[in-house]
Amino acid sequence: MNTYSVVVATYSENRLEDLKAAISSLKNQLLMPQEIIIVVDHNESLFQKTLTIFQDILIIQNRFEQGASGSRNTGILASSGTIVAFLDDDCIASAEWIVNIDQSFDDDKAAGIGGKIKPIWKIPKPPWFPEEFGWVLGITNKGTIEKVSQVRNVWSGNMAVRRGVALSVTGFNSVFSKIGNKPLPEDTDFCVRVLFRWPGHYWLFNPCAIVYHKIDPNRNKLSYFIKRCFIEGKGKAFMFNRAVLKNMEVEINYTIHILSKGLANGLKDTITKYDIFGLIRSGVIILGFFSVGLGFFSKYIKDYSRKIVNNFYQQIKEEKIKSR
Repeated sequence: MNTYSVVVATYSENRLEDLKAAISSLKNQLLMPQEIIIVVDHNESLFQKTLTIFQDILIIQNRFEQGASGSRNTGILASSGTIVAFLDDDCIASAEWIVNIDQSFDDDKAAGIGGKIKPIWKIPKPPWFPEEFGWVLGITNKGTIEKVSQVRNVWSGNMAVRRGVALSVTGFNSVFSKIGNKPLPEDTDFCVRVLFRWPGHYWLFNPCAIVYHKIDPNRNKLSYFIKRCFIEGKGKAFMFNRAVLKNMEVEINYTIHILSKGLANGLKDTITKYDIFGLIRSGVIILGFFSVGLGFFSKYIKDYSRKIVNNFYQQIKEEKIKSR
C-alpha cells in the first residue's frame, strides 16, 4: 500500500493566502496524505510566519541552492512516504486528487504520475490567448489527450513520483531551477532523466488527477507570453545540447497535431463566428511558435559555437605540449 508525502514549495509572502488555500485543499483529500511538507525557499520572514500559521505541518527551509529544484529536493529528502507528490503554492488540489493518483500507481511500471491543471483566472482570460499554449501559464494545453496515457514528462505543479525513483536520479537539477517567477523546464529534465535511469518504466498522465492553478494577472500580457516562449526554447536547446533530450518527437507532435489545429480553429472562428480575436489567436500561435524557435536556435548556436572554440584552443594547447 502506498503512502503519500505532499511537498509544497513556497518562496514569497505575497503568496501566503494562496499557500493557505493550497494546504486547506490537501487537508480535505478523500485519501489523506501521510504528511504535508512546506519547504520555504531562502526567506526567513516567510519561514517564521508559516511556523506560526501551520502548527500541525512539517515546515522546513530549503537546504540547497535557491530555487524550486532545491526546495523540492529538500522535501524529497525529508519525506517518509513511498510516494512524493508536488503541489505548487498557488494551486488548489481537487478532493479526489490523491485518490486518482493512487489508482494510477497500481501500474507497477509507472515511475510517476501527472494530472490536469485547470486555470483559475483572477481577471478574465484575455481573448487573444490561444489555449493550445496553456503551458505558458502553467495549465494543461487545449488538445491534450483525455485518457490515462503514457507520456514523456509531466509538470511539477501536479506531479507524484515514487520516492526511490526520485532519489535514484538525485532529484531535480539545480541547473534548470525555477527561481521566483523565472520559468525553466526543470520538470522536463527530471522526467527525462527518470526514463533514462528506469528503462521499461514510464510517466502516466491521468486527466482525472486535477489541480487548479491561480493565474497571476501579470501573466495575462503578450510580453510575458513571448518571453516565456523564448525561455522555453532556450531550455529545450540546453537539454538537447547536453543530450538530456535525444529527440524532439514530443515537440514535433505538439506542433503538428495541436498548434496546427489551433491555428485552423482560430481562422474558422473568425469566418463562422465573426470573432476577430480568432484571427488574432491564430497570429499569436504563430508568434509563440517562432519565439520558441528563436530561443532554441539562439541557445543551440551559442553553445555549439562555444564548443567549437573550446575544441580549437584545446587542440592548440595539445600541439604546444607535443612540440616541447
